[in-house]
Amino acid sequence: MKKRLIAAIVLLGLVGSVRAQDTTLTLKPIRHFVSGTSIVKKSLAGAFYLIQQDYNLQNKKGQAFTRKNQAYFGRHYGIGVNAQNVLWTEKQVLYPWLVDKSYKVMAKDSLFPAKGLTKITKYRYNSSNCNCKYTAVEFESDSVALRALAYYKLSKKMPTLKLHQAEIPSTGIMVIFYSPGSEPISPYSKIKMSVTKQYIHWNDARSTGQLKTMNLPGTIVGGAFFSANYELGAVAYHLVAMYTRQPQNPETWELTAFQNEFTKKLTLIRGNGKKKKKKRRSRRNRRNRNN
Repeated sequence: MKKRLIAAIVLLGLVGSVRAQDTTLTLKPIRHFVSGTSIVKKSLAGAFYLIQQDYNLQNKKGQAFTRKNQAYFGRHYGIGVNAQNVLWTEKQVLYPWLVDKSYKVMAKDSLFPAKGLTKITKYRYNSSNCNCKYTAVEFESDSVALRALAYYKLSKKMPTLKLHQAEIPSTGIMVIFYSPGSEPISPYSKIKMSVTKQYIHWNDARSTGQLKTMNLPGTIVGGAFFSANYELGAVAYHLVAMYTRQPQNPETWELTAFQNEFTKKLTLIRGNGKKKKKKRRSRRNRRNRNN
């Protein structure tokens, strides 16, 4: 009888402890909860880069002018996403003088901007500060005509994402990078990441889209919008749009989508189009010889 009583007391104690643990659980409301954030981070690991872009000023004779005894006149930071072996970013990162108020003053003195040194570093999720070990690289770079998109051609093949090629979706995963506080971004700034599920209000052409108001505690550095694609039980995130500043109003951010007309041009960027043409010509020559 005593043994049964002791066992019952122990069992009641275990049940009580489980109930006590359960009552401490607090779940976020579903509308604010992004399911699988760790899966998103794992899938996009290695896709994000921090870009440090310098520029100088030159006169008509080609003489360079810097500022405050530095090797550059202006410097800008942004986010790059590696997709289709191209490092995509916004146009203001490639051309920093577009958002530099100091340049507008110097432009009156007939000085012209020239792109300077480019440095990149991989973004690391678990680092409280940015990696800070920027590596200088030489890129062929350009921007997409009439769009707020720019790109750096990678010199070697690196882990890369795919571009979304179907109809531009209205819902997807939004990743925004920001630096806490209002101080200008430097190599030692903390860069944090926000991952949310968003509904996008696209224009009729689905080329530019607006996010709902997000209260981020700091300065936005950049971001990107992704679609979820399920293949053989696994989820893969494809790049849909970059988070860019409006050319006419740099204080306002919007999404610039990669439409199908741009994804087709990637074959020209990578050089695959030329190889295909050579193969076709060789086949035609063989047919002519046989005839």
